[in-house]
Parts: sequence; structure tokens; C-alpha cells
Amino acid sequence: MKLNTLTLTFAAVAMMTAAGTASAQNLKAEIPFSFRAAGTNMHPGAYSVKLSSAGSGHIVQIVNEDEGRSVLTLPQSVSASAWSAKGSAVVLRFACTNGNCELSSLRNDDGAVYYSFATSNKGPETRIATVVLRHDRSE
Repeated sequence: MKLNTLTLTFAAVAMMTAAGTASAQNLKAEIPFSFRAAGTNMHPGAYSVKLSSAGSGHIVQIVNEDEGRSVLTLPQSVSASAWSAKGSAVVLRFACTNGNCELSSLRNDDGAVYYSFATSNKGPETRIATVVLRHDRSE
């Protein structure tokens, strides 16, 4: 009985460790306009975008490399399909209304949305801006 309990305990620890293992992907972009992400105003400049997941959670970190400022944002929705940014073109989409832009999604070049972010209500005057991300060669 003790051997069974010990075996089950080791199996549970191994499963928890595997579920908690994080994966991350780093992307780069030059964003030529001011925008809001997770309620934070970000200025134009060179950015790093880090996609992280651990277990069932997803986090996107956006770092302004010129200023050293960063913001962490949780996607409002995540695509159910498995996806890796490696090997495909990735774009950030921004919803811009009256000159105020907000991060709205991260998607591949085919238009499939993988991460959607909360934005204010879009109106008929809302325009979409896209910024292509490139893979960080230092990985």
C-alpha cells in the first residue's frame, strides 16, 4: 500500500511540474504610433513582444526597448487551435478611433486570431492598423 501511495505521489508531482512548465516566444516590432495596451499608454518605438504560456494561462508582455517600459496583458480570448509563432508571419492589430489606438489582437498572416484583447467600443470611424512582427534572432 505504501508503494502505491508513493508511486501516485511521484506521478502527481510529475504531472504538476509538466503543467507548470512555461514556454515563451519573443518577437520584435517597430510601432510608429502611440497606443494603449492593458490601460497603459505606450509611445512609438522599438518593441519586444513576449508570448508566454504556463499550464492553461497566457500572458503577452510588450516592452518598449527605447524607454524600458513594459506592460503585461492577458488576452480576453485565446484561439483553441494549437499555434506557434515560429515559422509564420505574425501581426499586431490596433483599433484606432479619432487618433487613439488600442491593441486589439495578435494574429497570423492568414487572419486567424490567436489572442484578442479588450478594447473600447468600436464605431463607424474606427480604423484598423497592423504592425508586422519579426522573430527575435537572439533566441
